[in-house]
Amino acid sequence: MEMDKKYALLDTDFLYKAHLARNTANHTLAEFVLDFNDYEFFCHEMIKEELTRHEINPNPNPWLEEKIKAGRIKLYSDQDIMNELSKIYGVAATLTYISLLKISCDTFNAGFFDEYYGILF
Repeated sequence: MEMDKKYALLDTDFLYKAHLARNTANHTLAEFVLDFNDYEFFCHEMIKEELTRHEINPNPNPWLEEKIKAGRIKLYSDQDIMNELSKIYGVAATLTYISLLKISCDTFNAGFFDEYYGILF
């Protein structure tokens, strides 16, 4: 019996910490997580930029690039997300995207969305 695929959205904090966390054989937590075969992994293109804002040693960006090129992590842009939402919501895709963005911003910092994206509504 085939199991349903699971999806994991990787964020900057997870990639940073999971790349630093290593066992005595120098295997990273990130590699262990990517070995979960029943998952598909995704990240937003902004993650790559966020990971370069600080001098992180060891630098996770070459590892992330390698995983993206190998197809193990799928990199999405805002346009890619809009294209996927359009398949489901049609002309309501933009409003759906903005609503989801507001929910995610408000989850962590009430007022952030209004300050930086309020003009979208």
